[in-house]
Amino acid sequence: MRSAVLIGLTRGILKHNDRLCCLGGIPGSNQFDTIVVVDVEREFQSVFTRQADMLPSMVKPEVLERVLGVATELAIEGREGRPVGCLFVLGEAEGIKPYIKPLVLNPFFGYNEEDRNILNPFMDETVKEFHRWTGRL
Repeated sequence: MRSAVLIGLTRGILKHNDRLCCLGGIPGSNQFDTIVVVDVEREFQSVFTRQADMLPSMVKPEVLERVLGVATELAIEGREGRPVGCLFVLGEAEGIKPYIKPLVLNPFFGYNEEDRNILNPFMDETVKEFHRWTGRL
């Protein structure tokens, strides 16, 4: 639900002062078993202070959506039977370079921008496989 609201905010579908009523249930049950009222501004106050802070200007909302999707899949599926975590940096990664250390060789080195674009669905498995690489895609 939080991911859906975040995507709605970045795409301009939802506004910060919206209040949502969310219904949910177990997939396949054909029944609702959960009702949640979300005050968007209060729920996401730790993420942003105003709409301009939502995403850096160079990050497209669809990139955030795809990164959330890949990260969620990675969290659910894990790798090689083990749970894993990862960190994605959206925006300008140069500021964090002094604090990171790649654990594997950069699998994207030498590829042109289109071939290493996370919006390319063929990249999903590559990104998941090399989730430990902490460089820039």
